Amino acid sequence: MTTSVAFPSGFDAGRLLAPMMSPAMESSSHYRRAVTETDPIRFALTFLPHHLSSSSTGGQISLSPFHLAMAKVARRWMRDEPRRDIWVAPRRAAKSTWQHVILPLWALAHGHRNTFMSFSHSSAQAQKHMANLRTELAGNELLLADFPELRPVRGNGASNSAALVSTRGGRVFATGGMDSGALGTKFGSERVGILCLDDVEPGESNYSPGKKEKRLTTLLDDVIPMGEKNTVVSLCGTTTMHGSIIHDAVQHAAGRKHAQWVVDEEFRVHHFSPFVDHPDGSRSSMWPAMWPLEWLLEREGTRRFAKNYLNDPAAAADGAFWVESLFRREEIPTVRRVLSIDPAVSTNAGSDFTAIAAVGVDGSGRRFEVDYARQFKVSPAHRREVVHRLCVQNPDIDEVIVEQNQGGDTWRAIFEPLPGRARLTLFSVRGSKASRLEKLLDRYERGQVVHGRPVPELEEQALAYPSPAVHDDLLDAVSNGVEHLARQR
Repeated sequence: MTTSVAFPSGFDAGRLLAPMMSPAMESSSHYRRAVTETDPIRFALTFLPHHLSSSSTGGQISLSPFHLAMAKVARRWMRDEPRRDIWVAPRRAAKSTWQHVILPLWALAHGHRNTFMSFSHSSAQAQKHMANLRTELAGNELLLADFPELRPVRGNGASNSAALVSTRGGRVFATGGMDSGALGTKFGSERVGILCLDDVEPGESNYSPGKKEKRLTTLLDDVIPMGEKNTVVSLCGTTTMHGSIIHDAVQHAAGRKHAQWVVDEEFRVHHFSPFVDHPDGSRSSMWPAMWPLEWLLEREGTRRFAKNYLNDPAAAADGAFWVESLFRREEIPTVRRVLSIDPAVSTNAGSDFTAIAAVGVDGSGRRFEVDYARQFKVSPAHRREVVHRLCVQNPDIDEVIVEQNQGGDTWRAIFEPLPGRARLTLFSVRGSKASRLEKLLDRYERGQVVHGRPVPELEEQALAYPSPAVHDDLLDAVSNGVEHLARQR
């Protein structure tokens, strides 16, 4: 049994761990079952300690107030009564580990509930979570030795799949996407005992107020009714946009905006901040093993932090994200510079813009300077002239990077050979445009990106974003340049 565990300050760890100090923990299956029957924390420490540490926590087994609160509420699942909770916590708070693996395994192993059904935004995401649970049911020797009723049914009559596992003891674990055929699932004569709704909303770039209303309707009319009167319903997640389902719960709990569906469905809202505020006015990290206080303070005040960690983003009005105060005029000593090109899709000189930005990075690899940002409607031949001229005028350009999602090696024929020491690099973008520009905004908010010279076209695009009436190619070019340099740090 693992005894080196970092608990939150003030928690009575001795009382929890005392029964686990007995030699019987090593020798007696009956004793382990008895000790863990009423406590998910002891169950996790005994059978699933590998889920309580990661490279992000330096390999240390640690627990946060959020984990302890979920475990405390889960103990009420032993009663044959309904329970509905909404859990809101920062990114990387281990919500899915606890909601998809630890708590359902504890509840079904001890027979507190017999069926577990989880839903995520997509079937692929749901099955990824199920894969972690299936791994335990297939190879956790201590767990399966103490709870043989959790062994999956094999051979004739087995109906196990990537989305469903039935066990020898009549337990059932199932999962599905919010828009999948799993809606309405029954397990023989039983309905769902535990209904876990984890990250049921898509990312901001694929979401809108209209889509949110449709998702909420599916949740209330099709998913939650899968349970019976005593079903445990646990909705957990992180806010994906202002006014999302999870953000409704956050604002409702804070008393800022009433969410009638929270009241009608009798949900209790548990909202955890990454900070712990102390009576003397000081603050500490809610989970220092994952987020050191210095790390949190460095990012506080940015929109990404407000959305992903505080779960309380500002409304997404045009131009509300970018403000003039973000554009700091400063020249920094750079050690590498790139010319980042976001090329026009068409070869017609009058159709699309080709955006070009010059971006440099300092010796730390953490600060970036933009000193050129222009866009042109030009033919492929003219693009070559523009790029070659910029390389001659700026002999310290080390690299010309071109997005190859469109055009591929055609760009080599257009630009090579380059003058001076510059070399050509073709790359593919990562993630959606919205997520990339949100990351760029975060860097501006943290003072990591400065403007060495006036770049009015870039600033105009930023202030208008995300207006469809204004191009955002220069923002893309700058984002690509910054992230390319950051990856090479």
